[in-house]
Amino acid sequence: MGRVLRRAGLGTVGKTEWFGHNLFKASYTPRLPSFTFSGLDPQCTEPMSSPLGGKKEIEKLLQDEDLVSTEEAKGGLHDLELLFQYCDNLGIAEKVEFDMDLTRSLGYYTGLVFEAVLKVPRLNMEKNYKMRGILANGGRFDNLITKLTRNKITLPCVGFTFECEQLFTLLEFKEENTEIPTKETEVLITCNSPHMSRELLKLCKEFWDAGVKAEIFHPYYEKITDADKRDIPFIVCFTKEEAGRVVIETTSLEEKESVKRSEVVSHIKQQLLNLKETKPGAAIYGKSRKR
Repeated sequence: MGRVLRRAGLGTVGKTEWFGHNLFKASYTPRLPSFTFSGLDPQCTEPMSSPLGGKKEIEKLLQDEDLVSTEEAKGGLHDLELLFQYCDNLGIAEKVEFDMDLTRSLGYYTGLVFEAVLKVPRLNMEKNYKMRGILANGGRFDNLITKLTRNKITLPCVGFTFECEQLFTLLEFKEENTEIPTKETEVLITCNSPHMSRELLKLCKEFWDAGVKAEIFHPYYEKITDADKRDIPFIVCFTKEEAGRVVIETTSLEEKESVKRSEVVSHIKQQLLNLKETKPGAAIYGKSRKR
C-alpha cells in the first residue's frame, strides 16, 4: 500500500518511476533535497513528507481533489480506509498508524509493510526504565512463493518475524515466568457469504474479550473438515437467511441450534463450562466425528 500511495501521489506531477525507486532506499525526509535536485517540484513532495497517521488523516486525504484525481491513489486510500474499518471491528484502530516513513529494502515486498512497536513508559518503577522497541516486522509478498516453488504456485502471503532479543528483554523487566500456550481453538467462526467479513471480525473480538479462544475460517464449505481435524468443539456460522441470529454447531454431537447474535458469546461460554464440568481436569474438546 505504501508503494501504491507513493507512486500515485507523485503520479499527478510526473517522475513516478524515479520516486518509487529512490524512496525505498532510505527514510525519505532527509532525501527531500535529492528530490529537488532531480527535478521534482518541492510542492509535490510536501504531502509525502510526514506520516499519514490514522483513519482521520486518511479521511482528510480522500477529500484532497488533487490526490484522488488518479484512480491508483484513490483506490489505495480506499484500501487503507477499509483496513482501518477492519481494525475498528477488532478494537485496535487507535493502536494502528499508517506511516509513510516506514520502508523495507527487500525487493520481494509487494504491498503493505509493518512493524509492531512496543511503547511502555515504565516497566520497572524503581529504575524508571523506559523501553520502546520493535517487537516484530514484516509485510506482504505476492510473488516470492512463486519464485521458490517448482510448480510455480501463485500464493499471496503476509509474513513477519519476531525480535527475540526484545521479547526476552521485556520479559526480564516484567519478571514473569512464561509458558507457551498449549490450548487449542475453542470456537471456529465462519459464514456462508463472502460479504460478512466485518461481522466475523466483530464477533471474534467479542470472544477474545470474553476469554474464549476463537478464530475466523474461510471458506464455509471447508469448515467442518477443519474443525474435525483439529477437535474444535464449536462452530459459529453467520447466514444471510437469518439476520440477527447465528447457527451454533457442536462438532462432537453433530447438533445445530440457532441463537440470537447478542447472546452467542454468553451461550458459548456456558457450553464450554458445561464441557469442563462433564470431564473435570480433562481437555474440553469433544471427539471428532467419524470419517
